Amino acid sequence: MCAAIVCIPCTGTAQEPKPDAHAAEGAAYREVLQTLCSAEHAGRVSGTVGGEQAIAFLARRFAALGLLPMAADSLRQPFATKDPEPPQWLPKTSCKVLVDGHESELKINQQWAPFPFSVEGTIAAKVVFAGHALAIPELGIDDFAGLAVRGKVVLALRGGPRWRAGDAAVRAYLPQLSFRAKAERVAALGAVALWIVDRADEKAAPLDFASLNQTTGAGAVPMLFADRATVARCFVGGSDGLLAAQHALDQGQALLALCDVHLELCIAASHRPKLGTANVVGQLLGSGEQRDELVVLGAHHDHIGMGRFASLAGPEGIGQLHPGADDNASGIAGMLLLAQRFRERGPGNRTLVCVAFGAEELGQLGSRWFVDQLTSPRKVAAMIDLNMIGRGQSGTLVAYGTGSGAGLAALVAAHAERCKLPIELRDRSSYRADQAVFLLNATPALLFTTGLHSQYHRPSDVPERVEVAAALQIVDLVDSVLIDLVNGPRRAFVAGNNR
Repeated sequence: MCAAIVCIPCTGTAQEPKPDAHAAEGAAYREVLQTLCSAEHAGRVSGTVGGEQAIAFLARRFAALGLLPMAADSLRQPFATKDPEPPQWLPKTSCKVLVDGHESELKINQQWAPFPFSVEGTIAAKVVFAGHALAIPELGIDDFAGLAVRGKVVLALRGGPRWRAGDAAVRAYLPQLSFRAKAERVAALGAVALWIVDRADEKAAPLDFASLNQTTGAGAVPMLFADRATVARCFVGGSDGLLAAQHALDQGQALLALCDVHLELCIAASHRPKLGTANVVGQLLGSGEQRDELVVLGAHHDHIGMGRFASLAGPEGIGQLHPGADDNASGIAGMLLLAQRFRERGPGNRTLVCVAFGAEELGQLGSRWFVDQLTSPRKVAAMIDLNMIGRGQSGTLVAYGTGSGAGLAALVAAHAERCKLPIELRDRSSYRADQAVFLLNATPALLFTTGLHSQYHRPSDVPERVEVAAALQIVDLVDSVLIDLVNGPRRAFVAGNNR
């Protein structure tokens, strides 16, 4: 059963808090952290025994809170997901490059490798260089302008122009920079494969064959990575030519031409059966005129298990428990506190839907499934995502997506000032979070996060490092914003700020 929690929003619109209110909430918050991060849950990988036990725990908590199922008389919303373990490539997987008629067969995992989420296929086609494979009209970037890519292999740099520089217009959180987005873009233009090479950036962790297997996403076409030495042979001037192409793109200059390059590629993997996982979905019904409208409060429950995928701990991290306390037991614990507060207040104007999303670590699969199952996504008036809120003292609280709804920035800023809580507001979304899925469906959506840190995706992300008192302050702020979204005027979606 959930510990008793007293409602304490910083707006002062509800009952006065008891003196020990935060102490009781802190105990409840820590209990959720310890439970979800226990060895029993084994890092909560989607589709595993530990992941299933975490889902069962959350379903029991939802039921104890009085949350009602949305459909099928169950708080579980099951869906199938891929096995997150890196695939085993069959012997016929191969890659040949022809540069000005000279053929080279590349060595897998030494010179090239498929992305772990690549689609399979066999192709033979001419290669064209498309910069970073970006099309961001509002920033004046179109790497495909005047470039014929249909039926060809697109070679592209990782990331974007100066993407790790603090003053760059193209920043790492932009959704177009993801491998998934680039694959979808080239597929939509008719390309047959996407070939990625890393940039030469001092401030960025390099993409190499070890870290490649830790990447997650989805491929719309066959996708491969090759090291810079291999790709340099495709450029006039070799390594100097590849670096010159990067510098030209960073300065907004025209693309440089490749040599005459063709690629022969075969990607074939041993197939594993899909795994079953679930979102946990419960609702507190509204009673006002807008009770048929939904406000979604979400946080993802899954993590990366024993470090066999997506770990940043290196080879020594494989086989070690990655507890995922901040990512994202911290967000789940906050969502449960907020659900308790709203239940104790009684019905609001709109219906509040709480969702513990599955398979976020595999590319926001749970939130995509949730949105796809809605009979009318337009019924969702707003969404709030809690993802990694456990470094409120040592880190910086940021609200992403404040430009996605009319007046959202002013709303969040006003409540943060009332709560005396420093916060940075970002108009844009973070494509790595479930929030982005709702933005793509024209729903105003906010992400509250205290950001990355040195324990992220490592065994050291343990409950003891979560800054609980600061997390409860963030819960207070989100509570105040959520009250407005549930009971106040509907915020119109603002297009253009979700990129």
